[in-house]
Amino acid sequence: MIRQRPIGWLPTPAGLFGLTLFGILIAARGDKLLIDGDTYTHIRCGEWMLEHRALLKADIFSHTIAGAPWVAHEWGSQILMAWLHALGGLPAVAVFFAAIIALSMTVVYRLLERLDFAPGPALAMMAAFLLLFSPTMVARPHVFTWLFGAITIDLLQRRGRMRLWLPLLTLVWANLHGGFLFGLALQGIDLAGRILDRLPQGNRHQLLPEVRGEAAIVAASAAAGLCTPFGIEPFLVYAAVSSQEISRFNPEWSSPNFQDFWPFRLYLAVLLLLLLANGRRPGWSNLILLGLFLNAALAHRRHVSLAAIALLPLWVEQFHARGWFRTPATAGEKEVPCSAWSGPLLLGIAATTLILVLAQRPASWQPGLERQFPVSSRFPNQVMNWLEQNPQPGKVFNEYTWGAALIYRTNGGVPVFIDGFADKYGSAIYRDYYRIAHLEKEADALLDSYRIDWVLFPSDAPLVRYLLLTSRWELAYRDGQASVLTRKAPIGG
Repeated sequence: MIRQRPIGWLPTPAGLFGLTLFGILIAARGDKLLIDGDTYTHIRCGEWMLEHRALLKADIFSHTIAGAPWVAHEWGSQILMAWLHALGGLPAVAVFFAAIIALSMTVVYRLLERLDFAPGPALAMMAAFLLLFSPTMVARPHVFTWLFGAITIDLLQRRGRMRLWLPLLTLVWANLHGGFLFGLALQGIDLAGRILDRLPQGNRHQLLPEVRGEAAIVAASAAAGLCTPFGIEPFLVYAAVSSQEISRFNPEWSSPNFQDFWPFRLYLAVLLLLLLANGRRPGWSNLILLGLFLNAALAHRRHVSLAAIALLPLWVEQFHARGWFRTPATAGEKEVPCSAWSGPLLLGIAATTLILVLAQRPASWQPGLERQFPVSSRFPNQVMNWLEQNPQPGKVFNEYTWGAALIYRTNGGVPVFIDGFADKYGSAIYRDYYRIAHLEKEADALLDSYRIDWVLFPSDAPLVRYLLLTSRWELAYRDGQASVLTRKAPIGG
């Protein structure tokens, strides 16, 4: 057996895993990286901020909440995405986020190594991670939370002075994505768990001096989270996007479907069996994390990946409690000079080189790049082409996921009824959207009250069939994916 020597230039297994994953994402999942509509809205938001040299603090893309205050808590990511888009188009955006995803998995793998998890089982664990993360491996700011969340757990496991990096990490994180609250939760739970673990042992007078420094770091991290252009408002975003109405239409805020998402079902079953087999209560930190993040993952599918990251130390603890998968003794093994930094460094060099090449791409490359990194297949691209030639006047009632298509393809020129940014619209708009789309009795009145002039919806939607049966709407365009309906007469006419 060959053992790593922590001084050298070769990548560790974690580094090799990250490099391999980056190559796979670029070569085989370019289309999946760009499939989510919010990617395109983020780009347009960032472009507006770069053009106006100001932060976007109000809605500019809809007619339902036009001018309403908005907390763009991902403003840093949006500016970065717009800059990458200007530099190398959608392929550059995809390459950058593929690198962040790969780096996140590198840190997770490295955490397993640091927790003394055996190499073979560590690789199997990472394969399971990829199954859990795969549905949300897209070019969006939430992948920064994967990276910073894994780094946070790594720093918490290492303790000592390394924890002094946590406030700075939180500062950067808070200006890239609202998931910095995940990091604060990890820090707070780690501190609470240490206190609860020590209380039954007595010596409470010694406990305060021991945790005072860690409590100060948690407080400093919370203060760093306030150091954004929006102050305390990003702390309040979660409550705005987790309502029942929003969960109906925003798939990432709905509960996971266990029939389709079998990896998570299997994850829960194995974890439950492992906990029951050991028969020993985990430490308080892991116990609190288990209750909190399993509840979050069962309520909202977007939190499955966060639960997987947060509960990784618990998995290792439970396996080790049974004497399984611990790194074997190293006597007589040959050392290989490896570096924990060489893998991430090579990954950064590869991603940067690709982006710089994309910035100089000749026209002859364009067809190949469009095939490798196509605009989202969820977009109704045929009707978008038609709308460019046949712009429709007035206000649109659009299908929820197609709001991003209108924003991106028209560069914000067609104000939408709704798009994927749940925190902007609030429950009332989502509720009205649901009533119209599902043909509740208020549907016609709501279309009139919003003064809707045309409808962009899937061709097979009941709403389209219903409106065509009335005497007030007519078909302006239809293909196999989308239809455009217009009013026969103006409202009130």
